[in-house]
Amino acid sequence: MTFDTSQPQKLSLFSARYRWQIIATMTVHIMTLTHGIAVGWLSPSLRLLGSDHSPLGDPLTITEASWVGSLIGLGSMTGNIVFGLLIDRLGRKLCMYFLAIPNMMYWILIYTAQDVTYLYAGRFLAGMSGGGCYVVLPIFIAEIADNSVRGALSSMAMMYVSMGMMVGFALASYLSYYLMPCIIIALPVVFMLAIFGLAETPQFLLRRGQDVKAEKSFYFYKNLRPPPAGDKESSHHDAAKIEFDTFRLQVLSGGVTESITWRDFKQSR
Repeated sequence: MTFDTSQPQKLSLFSARYRWQIIATMTVHIMTLTHGIAVGWLSPSLRLLGSDHSPLGDPLTITEASWVGSLIGLGSMTGNIVFGLLIDRLGRKLCMYFLAIPNMMYWILIYTAQDVTYLYAGRFLAGMSGGGCYVVLPIFIAEIADNSVRGALSSMAMMYVSMGMMVGFALASYLSYYLMPCIIIALPVVFMLAIFGLAETPQFLLRRGQDVKAEKSFYFYKNLRPPPAGDKESSHHDAAKIEFDTFRLQVLSGGVTESITWRDFKQSR
C-alpha cells in the first residue's frame, strides 16, 4: 500500500506515509542501543576487574578504574568533532557505517584485553562511536522525517540509550566477561547490514547536485509512488512531482535567509 497524494487526509503516526520514516529511525537506533550497552557494561564489570580474579591479571586500581570510566566521555567529545566535520563531506549514510567500526573495536579490545591500556583504548573508541551517534543520527532523522512526526522520531534516541544501558547492566551482571563481547559485537554488524537498504537523505543528494537520486530518496521516505515514466497528465504525477519540486526549491534556497539581530533576543512590547 502506498500513500496517495491525490487524497488529502489527516494522518496518524502510523499512516502509510510515515512507514519508512519510522522503520529507518528504528533501524539506525540499533547503533544507539549498542552504545547504551557499552556504557552500561562498565558498572557491573568493575568488581571483577578490581578483584584478584581480574581477566587482566592485575586488579584495577581506583585511578585506573576512574580513567576507564572517564575516557568514554573524552571519546564522545572527539566523536562529536570528527563526525561533525565528516557528515557534510561524506554524507549521512557513509558516516553511519563508520559509527559501527569503533564500537566493534571496543568489544574486540575487551575480549582480547591483556592489561588496562586495552580498556583505555576501547572505552575511548566506544565514546567516539556514541559521540558520532549524537551528531549523525539526529541529522539523518530530521532530514527524512515529515514536520508532523519529526519531534516524535527524534525523541527516540534517549529511549534507545536508556534501554541499552539497562541491557548492558543486566548482561554484564549475569554473563561471563568473555561471553558478553561475543554476543554484543553482532549488533553493530546487524546495524551495518540493516542500513544497506536505506537511501541517502534527499537534502544531501540535492546539495550534491544528484537530483535524480534525491527524487527517488524523497519518494522512498515519504512512501510515495514514483510518477509513471512518460505519464505527465495524471493527477498522481502532478501531486507527487509538485511536492518534490517544492521541497527541492526549499532545500536549494537555503531555507530561512533572514539575518539574526539583537532585536530577535529582546522581548517585544
